[in-house]
Formats: sequence, structure tokens, C-alpha cells
Amino acid sequence: LMKGYCRLGDAENADKMLQEMKALGYVDAFNLAVCLNSWSKSTDNFDTAIRRAEGLLDSIVYMYKSESVAPGRKDADSWVFEDMARLWSRSKRPEASDKIVELIDRMEALHENVPHLFYPSEHLFIVAFDAISAFERKDAADKAQMLLRKYQNFAGQGLLPQPRV
Repeated sequence: LMKGYCRLGDAENADKMLQEMKALGYVDAFNLAVCLNSWSKSTDNFDTAIRRAEGLLDSIVYMYKSESVAPGRKDADSWVFEDMARLWSRSKRPEASDKIVELIDRMEALHENVPHLFYPSEHLFIVAFDAISAFERKDAADKAQMLLRKYQNFAGQGLLPQPRV
């Protein structure tokens, strides 16, 4: 049922269902990720959507770092960060590019703790570059170069394809 709410982009009902599941003691990383995905599709209230999605992302990361998720299980991975980045990008807020770069930095740190589960995708970098170019910023070129270096670092580790520049 929660996946249905997610497909419809009905974040509030997905969230209500998640709260009911929490009350019953049954919440896993997958359910949190599905609810995060529904908030990432929200177009009504970006403040609420961002706040709820960030809280869900924090809970997912905590579950993996505290080993509440069985080793080898992949209930949620990089796509939850991509959902969060798309939400920030769609918000069209001036701080969106900084928030997306923070997500990439967070994934970089997490990759050391939970290898091959949380690392930025090529698409996430494209969303970040797009967000950087959306506003006239004096530091846009510097931010883009820093982001390209991060991408090259992941490509050098074999986690992303080599950039085509």
C-alpha cells in the first residue's frame, strides 16, 4: 500500500502509514526509503518535504551505520540520496547546489563505512552540476571544478565511469 502512495506521490498518506508501522514496531530501511521517495516527488510544500525527507535519510543512514540492517541487505542504497538531491534541485532554492554537494560529501564518508552501498552515481553529479548552474554565483566555476575532481576520484576508484570532458 505504501508503494502505491509513493507511485501517486502522496507523501502525507505514505508518511501516515509509516507512522502506523512504527507504532507496530515494524519499520525497516526499505519502508523509510519508500516514504522518502514519496516526499521527493512532492511539489506542494518544499519546506515540509525537505524536512521530512532529510529526517528519513538520517534514519536510513543510522540503520546501516548501526548495523540494524543485516549485512549484505540492500534495502536502500544510493537512490535515496538521489531522491533527496532531486528534491533540492526542484526546490529552485539558492542553497540547493550546496545541499547537493553536502549529500555527495556525506556519501563519500559513508562509502568508507558501508562500501559499495552508498556512493554517488553519475546522475547525482549531473543533478549537482545542474543545480550549480541554475543560479548566478561568483563561485560557480570553482564549485564545478571541485565537483569534477570529486567525480574523478570516484572514477579512479572504479565506482563511476571516466568523465567525458
